Amino acid sequence: MKKYFYVGNGMGVPGLPHEVSDDEAAELGVLHILREAIENGSYVETPSVLRTSPPNAESTNLGEKVRKVKKGDVNNG
Repeated sequence: MKKYFYVGNGMGVPGLPHEVSDDEAAELGVLHILREAIENGSYVETPSVLRTSPPNAESTNLGEKVRKVKKGDVNNG
């Protein structure tokens, strides 16, 4: 299964989500639209590194402790 994402200008391609796999497009009955969008450069394949599930939050902070947010905590950034 390959995933593709929209890289064109504007709102997108009617009938296609901005990120879609070839399997999802087939299920939705829009695989032909996806193939045309890939050919015209509106959609490109997502690199395989980005297709893996993200690691948990603790491992993304490279050893830093993750602060648990409690109800009532405010972060105005």
